[in-house]
Amino acid sequence: MFDRNSFKQAIKKWINDNESGTIEELQVYCEQLIPPKHYVSNKWLIEETINWYQHILNHRKQRASQEEEHEFYGIC
Repeated sequence: MFDRNSFKQAIKKWINDNESGTIEELQVYCEQLIPPKHYVSNKWLIEETINWYQHILNHRKQRASQEEEHEFYGIC
């Protein structure tokens, strides 16, 4: 049986451990976590995870841009 909670925990750990990880790397990792016989019925979980990670990456980019702007203008 495929445990979705373990999958989610592994993904969170991967994201924390791979600060500069790409979407492609995460997708490969997700695919490795799901056993082949459970892949088709859980493919949606990979898609959802990728969308969530895209949101995280966008947030990181936005935060970095704001930090650069603050440094440029000397805002603390």
